Amino acid sequence: MASARVRQHGMLETVASAEGVMTAARSLGMTAMSAEQVFGAARAGDPVAVRVVRDEASHLAMALAAVIAVLDPGLIVIGGGVGGNADLLLDPAARMLSDLLALSPPPIEVSALGRDAVVLGGLAAGLDRARYDVLAQIQA
Repeated sequence: MASARVRQHGMLETVASAEGVMTAARSLGMTAMSAEQVFGAARAGDPVAVRVVRDEASHLAMALAAVIAVLDPGLIVIGGGVGGNADLLLDPAARMLSDLLALSPPPIEVSALGRDAVVLGGLAAGLDRARYDVLAQIQA
């Protein structure tokens, strides 16, 4: 009998992701079929969806506070699904982040790459590796 492959996530991915949004929405009785539907319902003023999005902003703020405390970045760039819903997430996350940190947080901006950031980053990494391999063979 073949064993099923189990997808594992870290703590942040468990709550701050489309899957986390859906889990939170379902736990509060929403019947949305996707995270985008939850965000759409929040934009329309649905109180349960607004609560889910507020909680998502809180998770984002806590994660950013940890990153800022360790790395002290000059700028934070948000992409993917979070960046695609920046109109709902960034202002509340930035307010919560200010409350969590002793100093002012760095600016937070939305990536110009949007939802394709991960795919484009993977392609760029692959091209860099291919370029390195080709140049290494030429120099050998």
